[in-house]
Amino acid sequence: LGWYLSGHPRWESGASVEGAEHFFTESLEAWRKERNFERIDLLGHSIGGNIASTYAERYPQRVRSLLLLSPAGMPGEPVDYRQKMRSAPWTPWLILTLWGRGWTPHYALKILPKARGQGIAARMAMRWGRGVPEGWLDMGAFADYIYFGWSEGAESGEHALGALLHPGAWGKRPLAERLLRLKVPRVELIYGDKDWMDVRHGNAATDAAERGSKSGGNYPAIFVQLLEGAGHYAHLEQPESFCAALQTALNRPTKCTSARAAPVPEGFGDRFSGPTVPIWRQWENYQFGR
Repeated sequence: LGWYLSGHPRWESGASVEGAEHFFTESLEAWRKERNFERIDLLGHSIGGNIASTYAERYPQRVRSLLLLSPAGMPGEPVDYRQKMRSAPWTPWLILTLWGRGWTPHYALKILPKARGQGIAARMAMRWGRGVPEGWLDMGAFADYIYFGWSEGAESGEHALGALLHPGAWGKRPLAERLLRLKVPRVELIYGDKDWMDVRHGNAATDAAERGSKSGGNYPAIFVQLLEGAGHYAHLEQPESFCAALQTALNRPTKCTSARAAPVPEGFGDRFSGPTVPIWRQWENYQFGR
């Protein structure tokens, strides 16, 4: 809603978390009613995972299974993050500062000259699609999809970025805590091993839910899968692996006794710091991702 070819209702929530959540969840519930679906398997990617979790909080009786692909906003903002921002290079500092004031990357594409905006969209398409199998994706069409989807239409759903996430994509209402309180039977988390969303946050939620259940608490069953060779866009970068993981998630019985946390390669935290990290995040120097 409010993105690409969807309708662009006027955004009136500002940076309000509650207003942004209402904007999306009530629209989704209206769509479910219109379609006359009694219960749904709900999948959300990135910030969509955040929104899907909010829907499951409000309407747990309508969710058969909740599937989150690289969900944004699992951890909250580190206590030293604003201090570290002061030492960030100028460009990341400016982007994060504008983010905190309600600006979005979409707005930049709206106001830049068309040739400049299309150049940015082309670079984004190359970065997002670099792991896509050869021949699976028309990069020119993908760049156009990004450019026109971001630049055309009234400002709308893109404001969810600033409303739901602190600058740097830290959760204002961290999902890691909220997933444990969900009243749905099962939550499935899928990550890529090259993702800047950190699978270990999902594993920690899984472990906490298992401990709570063993102590007699009412917790959802949380399962985590980690896809080799996939980044933040696993459905583009590793479509076959993603489809297999999705089938596993959809067909898994709630009372499955298999291991729920995903095995993590040795030294996994090293990929979040050091020279291999994108320059806009090198200054953070954390051993964990989002």
